[in-house]
Parts: sequence; C-alpha cells; structure tokens
Amino acid sequence: MLSLKAPPASRSTCQLAWCAMNKLTVAWKSGISEKAKLKLFSACIESVLLYSGASWTLTDTLEKQIDTAHRALLRVAIGVRYPNRISSDQLHRRTHVSSASDQLRRSRMTLFGHAL
Repeated sequence: MLSLKAPPASRSTCQLAWCAMNKLTVAWKSGISEKAKLKLFSACIESVLLYSGASWTLTDTLEKQIDTAHRALLRVAIGVRYPNRISSDQLHRRTHVSSASDQLRRSRMTLFGHAL
C-alpha cells in the first residue's frame, strides 16, 4: 500500500483503484477468460490508478509504491492468491502488461511531446 508520505494525488488514485477493484469482485471471480479480465483491468482499474500520473513528480519511492499497488491489483484480477505466488517478472510475462512506472514514463513523454 501507499504510505502516508506519498503525494495526496497518488494516495487518492490508489484508493480509488482499490474501490473500483472491489466493485468488480464478481467479474474477477467469474469464469470469464484471463484475456477478458485483463481488458477489464486495463479499462477500469489501470485508468483509475494512473489517472493524471503524467503530471506527478515520479520519485523512486513513489515509483515503487505505484508499481507495488499495480502488481497487487493485477494479481487480484487474474486470481493469484495466497498460497499461490508468482514473481513480478512472471506476472508481467503472463499478462503482457508493462509496469505502472513504465506506463507513466510513456505518458510523460507523450505529454512532453505535446508541450513542445
């Protein structure tokens, strides 16, 4: 989870992402395909988590916290629960989803390109 020292914007978006995740519990526990779950995750959860992230000052600490929250949300979405564990690398290979920090860097470069 994000610490209280994280910027308020990142804390609130993380909380909102978890709220969105909890509202879709039925979808995550249903028998729909993993591909459909990943599309739903991208549309409903990632968009909330990374909302306005291009304007954040991305420190190493914040980057780790956002990535941790993203991986935890992704694990819930695909149904990886205790005692089953997979590494972060396996998670990204299995889902073909890049880390949240990589997505934020891409969106910052896009924003920077528009500003020029």
